[in-house]
Amino acid sequence: MFGYDWPRFHAAVNDLPTALLLVTVLFDLGAWLTKRDSLKSTALWTLWAGVIGKRQSSTARRFTS
Repeated sequence: MFGYDWPRFHAAVNDLPTALLLVTVLFDLGAWLTKRDSLKSTALWTLWAGVIGKRQSSTARRFTS
């Protein structure tokens, strides 16, 4: 699949929610510094994507172990 084997792909997808949660902090800081509502909205949506992804990741791990 696109030059990746399954363990590498799984590792990348597994780390994505954590990366999204860290990016949320950067968007929040950017919104605070620039006073832009669009960055606040982006931070909120990125936070939700990270939380949902992390929840899905932990649920899948529980059923496969």
